[in-house]
Amino acid sequence: MPELSFALGRHACSLQSGASRIYAALGVARYRFQERHGPNQSYDFYWEGGRDGVRCRVRGSDWDPELPQSRLHVELSGAAAAAEWMQTLRRYAAAQGWSVAEIADA
Repeated sequence: MPELSFALGRHACSLQSGASRIYAALGVARYRFQERHGPNQSYDFYWEGGRDGVRCRVRGSDWDPELPQSRLHVELSGAAAAAEWMQTLRRYAAAQGWSVAEIADA
């Protein structure tokens, strides 16, 4: 699953605001907030949406989704269009002044 990490710098924002920007850049109109509780009181918060067979998850760097996030982590899965979406997100990040790094699969 390809993953990109965006460092927002002075443009830190809430997880919802960041996800909204990412999905707007990708042309995804419908997405939803996911909150998962795991063992030992672990939590996983992210926004998930997609289209054309591609699924996109947007996570933040902070444990609280309401706090300003200094990084956004975007995971793409599904169709071959995911590679095109990665390029779209790279261009969007450059226009926003965000730095971007691709995270290699483990």
